[in-house]
Amino acid sequence: MKTKLKDKYKFTIQTKITPEVYRNFAKFDTFMVRKRWVFPVVVCSVLLVIAAMFFAAHMNLLAVTSAAFALVYAVAFFNTFSRIMRDNTHNAPRGAVIDDYLVSLTDEGVEIYSEEEQAACTWEELHAAYLLSDCIALYLKKDKSFLITEPSKKRFASIWDYVCQCAGSKARDRRSSVS
Repeated sequence: MKTKLKDKYKFTIQTKITPEVYRNFAKFDTFMVRKRWVFPVVVCSVLLVIAAMFFAAHMNLLAVTSAAFALVYAVAFFNTFSRIMRDNTHNAPRGAVIDDYLVSLTDEGVEIYSEEEQAACTWEELHAAYLLSDCIALYLKKDKSFLITEPSKKRFASIWDYVCQCAGSKARDRRSSVS
């Protein structure tokens, strides 16, 4: 809720993470932030180069085996990611809440309160903030993130404007990255 300037909290948001929000964020986090696609692509590239070398040396059976292994590896990686996302959210009914916590934004920083943990950081310590299609991802550390969701588009825009104002260049609009 937006309060007066002299109050400590500018926004306090009860965040509810639905399976759809979780899936969109997980794709963004895995492929854009953590870049976990790099290793499988490098392995596949190396195997395909080896297959080409085998083919050039007229070792066709080894060439076909290396190329097949590269393709199976790539398909297995992306299939495993999809299966994990499906398993994590499959049993949740549409619109269900799979996680919820309270996010408070102040002039000093961000505070998170949930049943499992409490976290806080200043705007200077904030690693990054990303605007996605259905949430705002706040990375308090490189590997620790929390999401802000808000059903009201006007309030969501106000929250993002405030995050941009406080976080500066750490705030990035990534709505078109992965969704």
